[in-house]
Amino acid sequence: MGLVWIRGNGKAASRGWPDSPGLEALREEWLFASDFDTRKRLAEEIQRRVFVDVPYVPVGQFLPRMVHQRTVTDVLSGYALFWNLKKG
Repeated sequence: MGLVWIRGNGKAASRGWPDSPGLEALREEWLFASDFDTRKRLAEEIQRRVFVDVPYVPVGQFLPRMVHQRTVTDVLSGYALFWNLKKG
């Protein structure tokens, strides 16, 4: 699973060290599920569990601003990345 904030593995977790053995058990089961329907059911259970245990509270999001000359092309969107650029 791609979202590190919904871990509940105590001291090994990210900020705040949320501890949720139930959430971790569901995650482990999801990782080793063999079919799509089981993974889907487990993902729904994980989402419900996250709303019960609340391992994190999103308080905002930011994207840094980036400016460049018009002659620079192929600029990737998102964070300032300095590869893939071409000067025209």
